This record gives sequence, structure tokens and C-alpha cells, in this order.
Amino acid sequence: MNLPAPAADLPEVSAGTAALIGASKSPNTLRAYRAALGGFDASGRPATDEGVAAHVADLAAAGRSVATARTLVAALMFRAAPNP
Repeated sequence: MNLPAPAADLPEVSAGTAALIGASKSPNTLRAYRAALGGFDASGRPATDEGVAAHVADLAAAGRSVATARTLVAALMFRAAPNP
């Protein structure tokens, strides 16, 4: 999974911590995150509170489950985590 570089105000983590973060998610979870992020990124919305809320509203209107919305939020949080 390609994750963006950490924001300047986020703390750097050691190589050991980075390895634990990378191993903290199963391949199936990462696959689900990629799918959720792909749909979100394709929407063109920014990863702001308003952009995520609008996308979640679209998911609900399309009949998607609450679990789908939760997966998106978890994927966005994982992508935003410090990643050396």
C-alpha cells in the first residue's frame, strides 16, 4: 500500500516501530483499505471532515453498509498515520 510521507508536524518513528506498524494489518485488511481508499480518491473529495462526511453520505445513499463506511474511516486513519 502506498502511503504518503508523514506530515512535518508528526513525530518520526524508529525502524522497529515502523516495522510493527506495517505488520499490524493483515493482507486482507490492507486489501479492503486499498479498495475503500480507491473509491474515496476517485471521488475527488479532500480528506477533510466535510469531504469524508459527504463521501459517507454517498455510500449510505447507495445502500452501502455501515461497515463499509467504518472501513473507509479506518483506512483514512491508517493512511494518515506516521510512516517513515
